[in-house]
Amino acid sequence: MKKVLRDILIDSEYMNPNVMILDERQLINELRRLTENKSYYDLPSHLKACLLYLSLFREEYGIEKNLLIWKWIAEGFIQNEQATSEIELFELGEGYFNKLINRSMIQPMELEDNGFVYGCRVHDMVLDLVRSLSSEEKFATILDSDDQQKLVGSNARRFAVHGRNVDPQLVDMGLEKVRSFSASQCGDVNVVTSCFQVVRVLIEDCSVGKACGKHRLQHVWNLHHLRYLGIWNTRIDELPKEVGDLKFLQTLNLSATGMQQLPECVGMLKQLLCLRINDSITVPTGLIGSLTSLQELKLWPADDVSTRQFVKELGKLIELRILRCTIHARDESMERDLLESLENLHKIRTLCVLGSALARGITGEEACFVPPQCLGQLCLECFRFSGLPMWINLSLLQNLTHLDMAVHVVQEQDMETLGRLPELCYLKLNSDHTRPVT
Repeated sequence: MKKVLRDILIDSEYMNPNVMILDERQLINELRRLTENKSYYDLPSHLKACLLYLSLFREEYGIEKNLLIWKWIAEGFIQNEQATSEIELFELGEGYFNKLINRSMIQPMELEDNGFVYGCRVHDMVLDLVRSLSSEEKFATILDSDDQQKLVGSNARRFAVHGRNVDPQLVDMGLEKVRSFSASQCGDVNVVTSCFQVVRVLIEDCSVGKACGKHRLQHVWNLHHLRYLGIWNTRIDELPKEVGDLKFLQTLNLSATGMQQLPECVGMLKQLLCLRINDSITVPTGLIGSLTSLQELKLWPADDVSTRQFVKELGKLIELRILRCTIHARDESMERDLLESLENLHKIRTLCVLGSALARGITGEEACFVPPQCLGQLCLECFRFSGLPMWINLSLLQNLTHLDMAVHVVQEQDMETLGRLPELCYLKLNSDHTRPVT
């Protein structure tokens, strides 16, 4: 423990030369002083709110970066007034995330194989401090035991329940003014959703197996202010049609729910910025193309009909910045339609299309996709190119950090081209034939 404490202090630019001889209690006090006096109170108000929000998560919990940013946006921590024509809300949120990392308030989580930072963790000692500050400022209340006394008289606007049954008595605990409600590894939360009046963020992760049963998502019609709805790791067969009445909804996360069909009512969510359904799912015709405000989309169409329609409608999502999907190319027509749709995504920054490609290689004339300069990650397993496309070059991809694609033949000059990409840190080329580079 002492070694861990010293490492945290050193990483936080702690300058006391006596750090190596301090005992454990002294190290804890120094970390508290450093965090409270420097790392927290020196933060601007918007970063303080973003940091305090982390008090809602469980200890040692892996927090995904993108979903965290969408929650910050839903809470109003990132305002339109702070954005510009070049930098929008999500990019601002990424900046806030990186600043918290640079101040050693959160620890980055990276994928082992490519170094991509996909999330963060909060050290348990920092989490204790953040929760203490959150309680003092009446920012949030966390219930992680059978003791409900901490709820009595609480007027915090955010409420989290961890690893316990959600008791119907919570209805009488003044939740009508709660802005954010999160239940993690809990039972059914339908017993409390009826009392919400101004909630903006509603999250449930019933990852406790069969005990949680089927989620019914009742009373959704009453959540007029909802911006973020996340029901994941929870069995849910269908969404009620009232979901379409949530006019302000920005994020809909239904990952690992077992849903088989995306309901028509989702097409009514015109302000939706993020949609995630990573189960194989049937998509009604015209639905995806109607969500023109989408900036992030994660979707696996279930069948050939849904896939073909999705490929054609994808090009209408001109605001899209993050795309993760699976497309199994059935024929050359589907390949062409997908390339044409991708060519319309001028703001795309993360483009990951998994799936199986046709055996033939796409020629240079067919590979007409011209990527935007903001593109940072590119994974196109759904295509097989005959050679390295001409648009893989320094002038177009100055910000590319990750590249994953299949190329039939890789030549020495292709490796030289890739070597000139200044930010490239991960490269994966699937090839049938290569010529040795000397």
